[in-house]
Amino acid sequence: MSILGFKRRRSRSAQTDPVDVLDSLDEAVVVIDEQEQILYRNQRWKSLEQATGQPDHALPLHRFMHPLDQAPWREFLGQLNQGQRPEPLWVRLPVGEALYWCELRAQPLYKDAHWPVSLSFCDITPQVRRDQQRDASH
Repeated sequence: MSILGFKRRRSRSAQTDPVDVLDSLDEAVVVIDEQEQILYRNQRWKSLEQATGQPDHALPLHRFMHPLDQAPWREFLGQLNQGQRPEPLWVRLPVGEALYWCELRAQPLYKDAHWPVSLSFCDITPQVRRDQQRDASH
């Protein structure tokens, strides 16, 4: 039996739930509306919420961000309101005693509307720490 033959049979018989796919990601994924209310969050985001001690998805998204990232976040939101696709934004997420750096990317959920927007938070903490150590040694 060939590997390709096995894959073909498996793909026809197996159904994959999109929620399972999103929950399997290392990236946190959320969907927000124009008031920053979280409409959907994957398992990674839920685990970050629980670690903050504020597991309340009714909070506006900016409440999970570091205070110094509030102004860039408002600018990012303004670009989304204008129908633009902003460049990725680096934000800090304080989680307990830890501080995670994330690259935030956004795109509208639907092609014909600015909102809701899906956001992905990719953990770039190791890269930022390496850069900080390199800069400190120069």
